[in-house]
Amino acid sequence: MGKIRIKRRGYTRKGNVRVRGTTYEAEDRGAPGKTPKSKKWFQEAIGKRPPYHLGWKKDKPQEQRIRLAIASRPKNWSEQQRTLSASRALQALANISTDRETASKAKADAEVLRRRLR
Repeated sequence: MGKIRIKRRGYTRKGNVRVRGTTYEAEDRGAPGKTPKSKKWFQEAIGKRPPYHLGWKKDKPQEQRIRLAIASRPKNWSEQQRTLSASRALQALANISTDRETASKAKADAEVLRRRLR
């Protein structure tokens, strides 16, 4: 994204100290909750791997979400490897999601899977 021009107005702090107004440029971060296309790394990062579709939806019950995430991993992997891979995928989803509900549920599911590995 480009740069935006920010104009800060002058003001007076406590003790009659005057802060002068200034103008500066900063990186445009876009609207809150809207990740710019140039910053979306998740699809690019997983695009280099085999196409695993989690089948994970935030409106499903937790046990079903976890079962779908594990089932999305290759069947020839061990149960431990499939669980670890699904946990990492859910944690990655939680890290990049701008939707708070999705992020919190994905993080909780990843934590449940990590606890299973202990």
